[in-house]
Amino acid sequence: EAVAVVPQRRLSMPDGVVTGRIRPVDSGFDQDASAEVEYFLAWRNGEPVGRIAAIVNHLYNQTHEDSTGFFGFFESVPDQAVATALLQEAERWLRARGRTSALGPMNFSTA
Repeated sequence: EAVAVVPQRRLSMPDGVVTGRIRPVDSGFDQDASAEVEYFLAWRNGEPVGRIAAIVNHLYNQTHEDSTGFFGFFESVPDQAVATALLQEAERWLRARGRTSALGPMNFSTA
């Protein structure tokens, strides 16, 4: 599955894992207008090794009077360092937007 790397932000992670902003190349992702989303791609040695999306569904939180965030589109090579780096980055992004808990894996139709 092709993704486009947006090199505006790159963070060094343990074991040479780097996460950077990504976005879908095609319009196959049906993002709801009430959602705020950030995509992350993990790289190792110039190769993508995992991905995750952090999602704030404002309609969900308004309806449930909640401050939950979601994560989805999660995929990783079988390496705990990669999975941990991706989940931690999604958590940081959600916390920066006032989310106090996270549920997942979800996508736009389930979040």
